[in-house]
Amino acid sequence: SSLALRSKKELIESFVARINTNTNVSLSNATIGNNVYGGGNQAVTNGNATTTLTNANVTNSVYGGGNQAAVLGNTTLNINGETIISKNVFGGGNHGPIGSSTTDNSKSIVNIAGADIGGSVYGGCNTSVVYGTTEVNIGKNAISTPTTIGHIKIAGTVFGGGEANESGSETYDFSFISVTKGIDIMINGTEYEENNLDFILSGSIFASGNASSSA
Repeated sequence: SSLALRSKKELIESFVARINTNTNVSLSNATIGNNVYGGGNQAVTNGNATTTLTNANVTNSVYGGGNQAAVLGNTTLNINGETIISKNVFGGGNHGPIGSSTTDNSKSIVNIAGADIGGSVYGGCNTSVVYGTTEVNIGKNAISTPTTIGHIKIAGTVFGGGEANESGSETYDFSFISVTKGIDIMINGTEYEENNLDFILSGSIFASGNASSSA
């Protein structure tokens, strides 16, 4: 590999470049000092985004989508083993939508087979929209693909939709639609107790979002 110093203009253009393919992020036995995103940073992903964490340690939040950027296909976020996430989990993006209003048929999927999560779990985005459906699957037997089992401890709330009140304000527009088509939540704790593994959801479970609705 090589490193070439480029002009400021070239760096800015590459920083916001569109990705015209699928993305695949896989983290195993890794420590991440900030957030993890399956999509781009202010750069559209014109495809699907898959993110898999196994025995990883993330000191902030995890997003299946991008940061201030759309993923125009589907997102899948797999969290396995003894993964630790200090803050929140979002199936979608941070201020970035999944899909588009034109097609309105994308999917945002969160699969959790093993994780210690300090915040909440959202099937949707942080202050943006999933144009289509969301799925939140918690527990090995709620997930249709092979997984690595581990303790499940979620300190916050499980939301099928997204977050529309990031600041925690007492005034907000509760009519905001965070998921346009439908929401599914599947939770199955089978095999955890018999394997001496915790399966603890400390907060509430809401089929829709926080300060937001589903169509």
